[in-house]
Amino acid sequence: MYKRDLRRAYRQIYVDPADYHLLGFQWKGHRYADIVYPFGIRTGALVCQRVTDAVRFIYGTFGYACVNYLDDLGGADTPDRAPAAFDSLGHLFILLGLQEAADKAVPPTTRLVFLGRIIDSVRMTIEVTPKRLTATLEELQLWNSKVPTRRRDVESLLGKLQFIASCVRPGRLFVSRMLLFLKQFPDRHARLRINDDLAWWRTFLPTYNGVSLLPQSGWTEADAVFSSDAYLTGCGGFINSPGEYFHTTFPPSVLELNPCINGLELLTILVCARLWGKYWSGLRIVVLCDNEASVTVLNSGRSHSPFLQSCLRNLWLCAATGV
Repeated sequence: MYKRDLRRAYRQIYVDPADYHLLGFQWKGHRYADIVYPFGIRTGALVCQRVTDAVRFIYGTFGYACVNYLDDLGGADTPDRAPAAFDSLGHLFILLGLQEAADKAVPPTTRLVFLGRIIDSVRMTIEVTPKRLTATLEELQLWNSKVPTRRRDVESLLGKLQFIASCVRPGRLFVSRMLLFLKQFPDRHARLRINDDLAWWRTFLPTYNGVSLLPQSGWTEADAVFSSDAYLTGCGGFINSPGEYFHTTFPPSVLELNPCINGLELLTILVCARLWGKYWSGLRIVVLCDNEASVTVLNSGRSHSPFLQSCLRNLWLCAATGV
């Protein structure tokens, strides 16, 4: 993996002369106009992205591939092609007249910091940088003693946690619940308390950071397979090894909640995890379930249903604690 950055990218993009008057000012009898994009202009990010989109397209015609986000461009290739791919991207910058931030260029490596994330192609993991992790944990500790606070502050913290959730996959479940909670308070001046929702982050963020695996295609054989099914009043499940099964009725405490069948199907998967999770440490698991909605929620880790979110959170807690 490798990356290259543009130096002061906005200042390399020229403004259409017809728009000079929009970026001009008068001072002491003289008129001044900015002929390149100033940082902070509303359309700057869009135009910068379009420029690097064009760079990425041209780079593709050379037989290489990369991803781009504003002024950052990163790519990955086989060990024998990566050095040439890295050099080719640098030559393309020169060809197009773009100035590179040479001090930020990273030649081919197996561990790369890109867009605030550490990507390790040997361990096949993605994680938050230590600096960001430390800062987030310190902020979470401050929130532990906070009295009800402004919605704007909650939204600011939520934005940081959403970024981290891209590396710490279980965090998406707890971000979803916080988003659902915010929807209950449309008043931007409302005072909120979310201490309980942050308990998971304080406890498991150091543990799960660096555990999220980069997705790999190709594995079809699972180490363990179990199937589950539910109906309106009961559920059951079967695991191929060690050949155990169960069937039972839902307790009144569950039926009183009047959950939909999707929720009952996911609850049954949770019951299976509670019963047989002790056999699954370090294994690849396939779940056979005939409810498409439950399968989608389980694979994506996202749902707008409080009941489904609760089941997902308990599944992750089960995986984290082994209970």
